[in-house]
Amino acid sequence: MTAPLPPLDELVAFVAQVERDKIPALITMLAARLLAEPAAANGTAAPTPVETEPDSTLTATEVAARLGKGVRWLYRHRRELKFLRPVGKTVVASRREFEVWLRSQKR
Repeated sequence: MTAPLPPLDELVAFVAQVERDKIPALITMLAARLLAEPAAANGTAAPTPVETEPDSTLTATEVAARLGKGVRWLYRHRRELKFLRPVGKTVVASRREFEVWLRSQKR
C-alpha cells in the first residue's frame, strides 16, 4: 500500500516547481494513483467496473437483441429511450449509457 497523498496546498506548491514539460506526466501519475485507490484518496466508494471500462457503441440491432425486442420496436420507441443517438438514418447507443438505463429499469 502506498503512503497517503499530501494535503492539496502542498501538492500545489510542488507542482509550481515542476518544469512545464513534465506536468502532463505528473498529472497522469496522479490520476493513475487516484484510480487505483479511490476510496483511500477521497473517502468514497470504489468506482464500478462500468465507470472504469472504456465505452463502446452498440448498434440498433445489438440494443434490440439485448432488450429482447425487434429493431422496428426500438425505432418506434426511440424517443422514450434516451440512451439512443441518431446517426444518419440509424440509431446507436453508448454501451455505458445503455447499461445505466438498463440497471435503472430493474429497480
